[in-house]
Formats: sequence, structure tokens, C-alpha cells
Amino acid sequence: MARKFLLLTALFAVTLFSCEENDETSIITIDSVLTQYIENEGGEFTIDISSNAAYEVSITDNPKWLTVIEPVTRAVESSKIKLKADPNTDASSREAIVIVKDSKSDTSTRFKIIQNPANPTLILVDENGKPLEELVATVEVEGGKIQVYVNANVPFDVATDPTIEWIKSTKSQDNKSVTLEITSHTAEHTKYVARSGTVYFASGDGKVSAKFIVTQNARKAGIYTVTEVGQLEALVLELEDESTIKTLKNVTISGPLNDDDIKAINSLFRELSVLNLKDAQFEKVPFEAFYRQDASAKTLTSITLPEGVTEIEERAFNGSFFLSEVKLPSTLIKIGNYAFNSCDSLRSITIPRSVEVIGNYTFAYSQQLEHVIFEEESQLDTIKTYAFNYTNLGGEFVIPNSVRFIGDWAFSQSFRDEKRPASVKFGNNIESIGTSIFRNNSYLIAVNIPDFTIKAIPNTAFYSTSLTTVVIGEGIETIGTQAFFAAPTNPTITSVTFPATLKSIGANAFQNQSLLLEASIPVGTTYNATNSFHTNTVVTTFEPKLDSELGF
Repeated sequence: MARKFLLLTALFAVTLFSCEENDETSIITIDSVLTQYIENEGGEFTIDISSNAAYEVSITDNPKWLTVIEPVTRAVESSKIKLKADPNTDASSREAIVIVKDSKSDTSTRFKIIQNPANPTLILVDENGKPLEELVATVEVEGGKIQVYVNANVPFDVATDPTIEWIKSTKSQDNKSVTLEITSHTAEHTKYVARSGTVYFASGDGKVSAKFIVTQNARKAGIYTVTEVGQLEALVLELEDESTIKTLKNVTISGPLNDDDIKAINSLFRELSVLNLKDAQFEKVPFEAFYRQDASAKTLTSITLPEGVTEIEERAFNGSFFLSEVKLPSTLIKIGNYAFNSCDSLRSITIPRSVEVIGNYTFAYSQQLEHVIFEEESQLDTIKTYAFNYTNLGGEFVIPNSVRFIGDWAFSQSFRDEKRPASVKFGNNIESIGTSIFRNNSYLIAVNIPDFTIKAIPNTAFYSTSLTTVVIGEGIETIGTQAFFAAPTNPTITSVTFPATLKSIGANAFQNQSLLLEASIPVGTTYNATNSFHTNTVVTTFEPKLDSELGF
């Protein structure tokens, strides 16, 4: 069978076939659409052709700037196609398609001719078109996307070194920007080494080009992103060697956690100082989560809890001697018993408005705790037994208006700072206060309890304080045993105003208050004439006003 053969000199090869009506086959061997770049000055240039068949040459859309000099039609064994381009004075490149076709069949091949602009440019710019001052970018270990804008008047390609698989580039359809997608660097066990890669921008003929360097930060020891609950310990052991885990002081954890994960933090990181859980997800800090029995192992100094936590369970931070900074979330409802007991370095704590219950001994024996700040519109309802016992509060201390119940010894030995004498103000919703609530507060000098709130001042409530002028509000009916007891060497009260509602005064209620020279109580109030008051206090009575006059 006779064959007609057309060969175009090219860098690559693809074979196309077509059949003529006479069953003779033409073969054209090419790669794909070939591209020829020419200078903007224009002029004549040639393309080599080898053929044993007649062919014809045409240019798609017949552009005025590009013409075929010879041959438009050519017989067998022609070897060159000569073309001529006019000078390009535009700021943009231009292109045309040259078609070489077998004159007796549909077999053809084509070339793309691209003529550079008068002044070819390729500049990397910002989104406003301003040239970038620094052709570099740094991304975090988690990866992400970088948008690089390109001001070019020539077609360009984007490439990276084949060995760099962590940068993927995508050119926009309008050729005005390139998106660089950087994969995560967290899972690679490369021991905290940053990595860099160069992205190359170049015109097809290489006349103009630019480089952009991407640096990705290394994974830092102590930063973990958990994707599934219960996996924190396994993740840490996978990423870190044992010596690193033991000596880490700063740890940041994000993602979903359960009780086992949180307890693993305490067991894994034996020198942990700063713990950031701001981007973690869990609802409670479990029982004894950060408790350590060995005093030398109590290293935690700062913790940030995430939004979503509603409860800190019993003894969660008990005995964290060096804990000085705690950031509680706005979702917190309950702070459990002993949660921050004996946190000797804790000087200030802000109680979110959402908290409703402060448990037994919650902050007790945190001896440096000077400031307890209740957020505005607090929803706090209950302060339980010994909650702030043996702290170091002072100055004006305002108990939220929402508080109804305060337990026994809640603020005993809490106001001990002679440089900051304390005054305490209760809210209008207080219903009851516990025994010894303010016992042994050397520098508690004033207490304000609104009228018609509590009905009883319990036993030893103000035992051994520094109160001087006492006004007992209307609505109070009983004063308990040793309620205002003073040490023999430290009497402080000089005057007391009793309410018309008072019904009884307990034994030794004002024992040793020798500066109280007189007291006037309502007619009918029962008291122990022998010891309710100090021996030198003169007790008189007054006739209570009618209920309507008092408003109750």
C-alpha cells in the first residue's frame, strides 16, 4: 500500500492518522501543539519541514502581522516554511496558529507563534497591583493557601522543584494570580525543622521571570492538634521522644478531648508550666485532673481553659503551688470542691458571670489570693463552706447581688492584710449566711447587710474581727452565740444599733467587747444578762415601731 509521509521537526512526538477515499494513509508525526516564540522586533524566520507529500500552509484568522512567504502550497520534499512577522509595538504579547495540511487529506499539524510585547514584563504584585517588596511568605505548620498576584504581558508558566511536593500551584483563568497551596507540616516526624521551597514564574521563552520563596514553620514541640477524643497520648508519643516530653514546659492543645486526654496531660508533661487549651473542646475538667501529690512535681503556673467548659470538678487544681494565672471561660457554671485549694501563688481570679456555684474549700488556703473579681450581672447563687478560707482578700469586697446562700467559714481568715483593711457589702438577695462566716478576720472593719434579707446572724459569724460600728439591719431576728466575740486584748466595737425585729441574743454574743459601753435592745428581746454583753456594757431597751412604720 502506498504511503504519504509528512514529518515536522519537533521536540516530542505524537502520531496522527487519517484515511483518504483511496485508502492511502497519511502520517504526520508531532508532539502536540508546538510553540515558537519570536522577538517583538519581528522579521523573517523559518520552520523546518521534511515531507514526501504535497502540503499547504495557512494561518488561522489571517492576522495582518504574520504572513507566509513561502510556500503557501508546496510539493513533495520541501524542507522549510518561511514566515514574516511585523514588529510588535504593543505592551502585550500576541499569538497566531500556523496550520500545515496534507493537500490530499485531512491530516494536519499546527504551530503556535507567540510574539513578545514591546517590553515584556512579569512582576509579582500585591492585590492592589503594587510590586511586592519581599518575594517571600511564611506559613504556619498547619499549612494553608497563599495568593500571589502577577502583572505580566506575556504568557507564563509556574513551577517548583520536582522534589518539593508540599507546594501545589494553580494559575487563575485570567492569568493574573496563582494560588499556592501548602500542605500541613505537623504529621512529619522531622524534629522541628522548617522547610523552604522556591516557586518559579517564567515566560515561555524564559526572557522574563520571577521567583517566590515559601517558608513553612516547623512543628514546634508541645503543640498538638487532636482530631478524635482519646487520642492525645498516642499523638504525643508518636511526635515526641521521651526526653522531650519530660522537659516540655509550654504546651498548646486543640481539638476534642475527653477525661482521659486531660488526665494524660498531667501524667505526660512532668515539667509543664504553661498550658493553653483555648482551642480545645471539652465540657469539664475532671476530678484531680492536675493534682500532683509530690510537691516537687507541682510545676503548673498558667492555664487557659476553652469556651464550652461548664464545670471544674473536685480537686482539679488542688495543691498547684505555682499556679498564678487562670483564665476561666464564660460558659463555666460550677467550680467544684477543693478545685483551687492551696494554690499558693494565685493572687487574682475573675469569676465569670455564668458561675452559679463555688464549692466547699474551692479557694481555701490559697494564701496569696488578694483579688476576687465577680463579673457584672453575676449569676452566682451559692458560696459553700470554707470557699475562701485563709486567703488574703482586702479593700472593698462586694458580694454579687445574685448570691443567696453563703456557707460556714466561707470567708474565715480571709481579710488578714493590715495594708488593705476590708469592708464587705452584701447584695439584696442574700437569704442566709453560715456559722463563722467571717471568723478571725483581723482587718475586717465594716460589713453592710441590707435590711430584710437574712433573719439570723449565726454563731461566731464575726468572731474576732475589727468591726467598730455595727448596724444590724431590720429583719434580723436572732444573733447567735459568740457572734461578735472579741479576744480579751483586742476589743473593737464601740457602738451597736439593734433592729426592731430582734428577738434574741445568744450567749457571749459580745463577749470581751469592753469598748461597747451601752446597748439599746428592743423590748422583749431575750438575752443572757450575765454574758451576752461584756460586764461593763449598760443594756437598755426601746419600744419597737409598729410593723407598718418599719415597712414589714
